Amino acid sequence: MLWWWVVVALAAPQQARALTRIACLGDSITKGTGASRDELSWPSRVQKALGERQYEVLNFGKGGRTVLEEGTPYTDSEQWDDALDSGADVVTVGLGTNDAKSPEIWPTIPNVEDVFVAEYVDIIRRIREEVEPQSGDDLRVFLLIPVPQLSEGDAWEDASIINDRMPALIERVADEAGTGLINMRLGFEKVDDDDDPKYLANRDYYDDRIHPSDAGYAVMAENAMNGLSLTPVPTIDPTYEPTYAPTTPAPTTTLKPSSEPTTPRPSYLPTKRPTSAPTAPPTYRPTTPPTPGPSYLPSPQPSPQPTTPEPTSEPTSRPTPNPSPRPSLHPTPKPTATPSPKPTASPTTYRPSPSPSTSAPTGEHRPSPEPTRSLRPTLRPTTYQPSTAAPTESRYVVSLSAALVLSSDIADFNSDSSNAAAFEDAVESAVLGVDDCRDAVARSRRRRRQKRRRLLQQQQQPET
Repeated sequence: MLWWWVVVALAAPQQARALTRIACLGDSITKGTGASRDELSWPSRVQKALGERQYEVLNFGKGGRTVLEEGTPYTDSEQWDDALDSGADVVTVGLGTNDAKSPEIWPTIPNVEDVFVAEYVDIIRRIREEVEPQSGDDLRVFLLIPVPQLSEGDAWEDASIINDRMPALIERVADEAGTGLINMRLGFEKVDDDDDPKYLANRDYYDDRIHPSDAGYAVMAENAMNGLSLTPVPTIDPTYEPTYAPTTPAPTTTLKPSSEPTTPRPSYLPTKRPTSAPTAPPTYRPTTPPTPGPSYLPSPQPSPQPTTPEPTSEPTSRPTPNPSPRPSLHPTPKPTATPSPKPTASPTTYRPSPSPSTSAPTGEHRPSPEPTRSLRPTLRPTTYQPSTAAPTESRYVVSLSAALVLSSDIADFNSDSSNAAAFEDAVESAVLGVDDCRDAVARSRRRRRQKRRRLLQQQQQPET
């Protein structure tokens, strides 16, 4: 919330400097007598039209007040003192209607017109001397020409004072005092259809013979806005009051026809001579022969040139190299590697010694007993040398070689994908060959391990 008070504090001096204060001085017509409520007086209407952000309109109207000192002068009222202390930037003064009362005031003063002008100019001088505009700008003063009198009667028996003599006197005061002038009579003039001679103005805008009605004050507010050169501020609030003063005069309708028609009467008789040469009759012959439609029957003769170019003898792209012969999944009839011969080691035989181990006793010759021959061979060789390649593994070595050859063939098939069937067969053969090789090697290793294990067991077994 602190930022909100900062914005208000910064914006307040700007609003005070930009505010224009308008002080409205005058009699009961300025106060708003005759309106249904105070908000419908012409100063209040001006305030509503301008808004409250840039303008402040103050109403200092007092009923029954005059310019002349012989009457009830406005300068003796509290509203006059408040207006001088208002600090207004613009001042409007609307007096003179009560000065025209007869036979009470106006006819009783000698040289009343000169006195009226002199005392009115003195009022303007005092306003300029004592009013200090709160904005610091030069004070602007405007005089108002009062609205016309609707009819004669009551205190205003002579309507010519207000309707005929007063506008010229107000203009004279404005010239001598150097002020602006706002004509409040606009819109109040008598209309043509008012046939009653006692009405001297438009009776639709009056509450009585002197004071305007709500509609009349709306017309006065519009005249004040135009005289002050002020532009109303648009508002989003709806207005429920009708507009009493038409902005543009109603169009007049003339029922009397003009003396002569503006266009000549048309003649229905044909002219003797055509005005222009007739146009040429239309021709129904086509300008160009139509294009023949397409024929769906075969032509009797072939076209001179084929639509497609003749195929060339040379291939459009470089042929792939000749594929290697397809490998066979069956083993070759003869192994490529010659198996090593069988181990040459053989068990040693026991031979008896040529002479007996002991000599025979003397005197008796006895042959030495024949030693018993062992039927079990001696120990097997301690060193086992397996063959370089078993006959059963040779065909799988060939299959592995064929698989390696097929890898190059697969690369060739990748370069030329036209023989898709051959490519699939080659891949399948290569996969089968590799699987067979892997199984054969595993079986061979298992057999060698089993054989080696048996030999070691035989060597470790003691001789009996």
